[in-house]
Amino acid sequence: MALANVLSPEAARKQAVRLIKSIAGHNSYTQSSNRCYVFGKPEGAKTGYGDCSSTVREVLKRAWGIDIGGNTSAQVSSRGKGILVEDNRGGTRRYPTLSKLKPGDCIYYKGTPGNTWGVGHVEMVTGDNECYGHGSGTGPKRHTITTYSKSRSAGKGYLCVIRWIKDDAKVYKLGERALSLGMVAPDVGELQQMLLKLGHSLGTYGAQKNGVDSDYGGKTAAAVHAEQKCAHLTQTGNADLVTIAHIVAHAMGGAAPAQTQYVRVTGGTVNVRKGASTRFSSLGIANHGQRLLATGAVADGWFEIRYTPKGKSETTAWISGRYAEIE
Repeated sequence: MALANVLSPEAARKQAVRLIKSIAGHNSYTQSSNRCYVFGKPEGAKTGYGDCSSTVREVLKRAWGIDIGGNTSAQVSSRGKGILVEDNRGGTRRYPTLSKLKPGDCIYYKGTPGNTWGVGHVEMVTGDNECYGHGSGTGPKRHTITTYSKSRSAGKGYLCVIRWIKDDAKVYKLGERALSLGMVAPDVGELQQMLLKLGHSLGTYGAQKNGVDSDYGGKTAAAVHAEQKCAHLTQTGNADLVTIAHIVAHAMGGAAPAQTQYVRVTGGTVNVRKGASTRFSSLGIANHGQRLLATGAVADGWFEIRYTPKGKSETTAWISGRYAEIE
């Protein structure tokens, strides 16, 4: 499922810069599974891990709510999610046109011939002629864009700039989309206000020192998990639409409104499984464009749905979010 934009572009750019600078020099370079722990292992620890692509990926997830891909090749392949600000595949420039850049833009460099466009490295723009990236050792590190770009060899030179934080953002109200750990947005703040009404403690930070900071962190996830348990919903700590409806209704003293929610298949032919993993057996096939009634439960990137296997009665089943999305 593609994540939705979370802040106004200007606010998201400032957030991206703040986030990447907040971890500068704290992380050890790795290309192992630990590379996802950009913001500490465990979450919030002073030290973490990462490489160039995982660093910008996790920063943009939190600042803009978009998953740009797990490596530089995937990110360049997914450039349609953003704006290609400058294309230097012809190699006419040694560094980006500085006047075209905005904070949060990603500068891509060559380096791996087998990758899309031969890309091999990425840095994030953080200011005038300034960028941060994690190329090796301890990072992320600050660089001067012009000097750093010129220092790279011909086979690793400047490739392109992609603007992931676009200017046509939508600001969401609570209940218009699902929320999850790491997102920063006004509707997260609205959710936190509801959780406070229900007596949950969200910490002593934020503008009012009550934990309402619009940042979906561990305490918010714990409060959501507790509400899901109370309502007998799938306990993920992430706030899907059904969970949000129950929290709002509970906070306002009423019953949760009935909602009809569908999953639309975006893949070709997709297995519908007994559980939220490929380890579970297939109950049947769903085809591209097919709409399936969703229960609202989400687990590890899978959606729970209502499904009728051939020759059998309707039951609950699961479909991967890699090949389907909530409508």
